Amino acid sequence: MPWLRTGDTAANHPVVLSVLEDKRVDDRLVNEAFGFVLRCALQSTAHLTDYVISHGTAVQMAGHSRAAELISVAIAAGYLTEVADGEGRRAYKLIEDDTFIHMRTREEIEWERQRKLDNSNPALTIPVRLRDGDACRYCGLVVNFQGDRRGQKAGTYDHLDRQVQSPKDMVVACGRCNAALLDAPRAHREKQMMPPPKTPYFKPKTLEWLRTHEYVITHNIVLPDTAEADVRAGRVPPGRDAGTAAQRTPETPASRSEGQPATQAERDPAGDVHRPEGPHGNPLCDDPAVNTVWSEGLSATQTESDPADTGSGPKGPPDTNQSECDPAEPPSRSQQVPAGRVHPGSGYAGSGRDGKGSVRDGKGRAGSGRSAPPAALVNSPAQKKRKRRKR
Repeated sequence: MPWLRTGDTAANHPVVLSVLEDKRVDDRLVNEAFGFVLRCALQSTAHLTDYVISHGTAVQMAGHSRAAELISVAIAAGYLTEVADGEGRRAYKLIEDDTFIHMRTREEIEWERQRKLDNSNPALTIPVRLRDGDACRYCGLVVNFQGDRRGQKAGTYDHLDRQVQSPKDMVVACGRCNAALLDAPRAHREKQMMPPPKTPYFKPKTLEWLRTHEYVITHNIVLPDTAEADVRAGRVPPGRDAGTAAQRTPETPASRSEGQPATQAERDPAGDVHRPEGPHGNPLCDDPAVNTVWSEGLSATQTESDPADTGSGPKGPPDTNQSECDPAEPPSRSQQVPAGRVHPGSGYAGSGRDGKGSVRDGKGRAGSGRSAPPAALVNSPAQKKRKRRKR
């Protein structure tokens, strides 16, 4: 639906205050011009004219006796810019500034309406559900079509094309993957997509819903006789493969001017939910740069031979219980980290923290959860001085 939003600082926006520089200003002109422009913006929003208002609309909003002066003041202040509409008639373009006023465009409204029509069309949605089941075609995780439909695990229909011609132009997707793709082209979507499952997974409630649906009954569609185990949303169905969470299309140099900061949606369209894979390709690791920092503090010979080798004692068999996110030998507190390195675990250069943001890994004293101090620091002058102070 159309809406207009004003910024919290709109009343003190520079354009609003620039009316004070007008020679015609008095104690009412600032508020009068502000109210006039807001009325014009509301009219543009209601009729989806995308910040453009006709001259007749401006006269109607200002009143015939004040129209000429208010339009002149608004143009001089920067509220309006005189343009011509599609038919060559006199019109005005409102200032486009999200900190002042922001309205939804005609394209956004029409696209939302089209999605709602497609998502409520059983000739499209039922074949898509029968083909894909209750799992996202990108990450392969179970989605939830019941209950809250706004979360990351909610079941949605992703449009591969804006003009949907058949069920081939839509797929089941979780809210997280659908939000991450934004307006990515179809080629980018298909590149990240998993093939249709050979045996779709249906939650028990989905099967009950399909059996009673008029479209399924009318077209004599055969459904599985028994339902599989009810798998919670966000997990991989039994016997199926997991995919990879969808990501936005790579940014091209032409998509944003040089020096312009990225918006929050460009930095992470999924709301800072999807993280890149950690070391060894394990997405469970929080910090993908952890191995890089460790290797920077090691000598070239040691890194090439064995990054975990400390050079002391014979090597035993590999620990099969060791997690891929925890290397065999964590870096010590004395290990030098380059001063220019800003580590994402702490945000400070040379902090020495590992990818989990802490040097504690539970391998030191029993039950303490702290790592044992390096041997080089056990009898250091600083520790001897602390012992003497305690005595």
